[in-house]
Amino acid sequence: MVVGDGGVGKTSLITTVVSTDFQEKVPPKIPPVLIPRKKDSDNVRTEIIDTSSKPADQELVESWILRADFICIIYDVNVPQTLQRVEEYWIPYIRKINTPQSNGTTGKRRKVPLAVVGTKTDVRDGRTNHKKTPEELEKEMMPLLNKFDDVEYVCECSAREKDSSDTIDELFWHAQYRVLFPRLPLCDADLNFTDEFVLVITRIFNLLDSDKDGYLLDNDIRTFQQVCFNETELDEDSVKQIKRIIQNSNPHGVNEKGLNEKGFITLFHIILERGRTETIWGVLRKFGYDKDLKLKESYYLPKLEVKKGDRVELSTEGIKFLTQLFMQYNEKTNAAILSRKKLNQLFLLCHEHPRHPWT
Repeated sequence: MVVGDGGVGKTSLITTVVSTDFQEKVPPKIPPVLIPRKKDSDNVRTEIIDTSSKPADQELVESWILRADFICIIYDVNVPQTLQRVEEYWIPYIRKINTPQSNGTTGKRRKVPLAVVGTKTDVRDGRTNHKKTPEELEKEMMPLLNKFDDVEYVCECSAREKDSSDTIDELFWHAQYRVLFPRLPLCDADLNFTDEFVLVITRIFNLLDSDKDGYLLDNDIRTFQQVCFNETELDEDSVKQIKRIIQNSNPHGVNEKGLNEKGFITLFHIILERGRTETIWGVLRKFGYDKDLKLKESYYLPKLEVKKGDRVELSTEGIKFLTQLFMQYNEKTNAAILSRKKLNQLFLLCHEHPRHPWT
């Protein structure tokens, strides 16, 4: 979705995506534009929504904001007031629309990744195609980036100049990437993990911990690699290398017993620091999570059709699974019971709230 003040070049920017030639005259607003699928785009088709700046169209704009997966806020580099409006009006406005109080939902504010895009660099200061260097632009935008962690991308371009086409293509590639592999549910701008993400990592760790002793054995790490990345079984040297990388970042994450929970969280920090959010989302989706870090209903509540007069019984496989689960959490005593501590540990794996199903 593309928003911004009137006359900043929203429509011209969008038409550049679908046309090789700059259009001297464009309508005030154009219909939604579909970008064809590309071989390197994970088979995703992107729809770009142009918006009107007229007050009469505000309700329509708000409805699009509520549905948008990524929003580009456009300003004119030759009109400083339009950049000021990005900070003082557009970002607060988008945030407000996505709060539960405004949209009638419950829970936290929906965080939408934003890009701030300067246009018309071809006529800046009377010079031809004068774009700031990435370093200059980052320095100018740093206060905005520090103030709003929703802003994930900044750039400058000109719809008129052909050498800006790569910048515009990169803008929409970045938007597509952030929709497929969003950062905001995982961490803030300083890469501090959200509480929800830490809970998810902890649950995955507990699922992988085969003997439930609080440590991942080498075979558990191999299982993790095979389940998430379909890789052939890791050899001993590869497992040692993974643990060595984690230990270099967090000396308390690995010991002679194996990889502990803190070390497993450190592994995700390392992946995120390398900018590989697609790797993290590959793991999360393998374990049944959606883009909001919620377990998909089909994962934890599969449909079970029971005809009238039929009854439901555990299958042989189901009984075997529950027996194995019990043995994993058993205190390895002769008593065939689970302690309160082990029951709590077992139900940490349950959906959403780590509590007993009978409470």
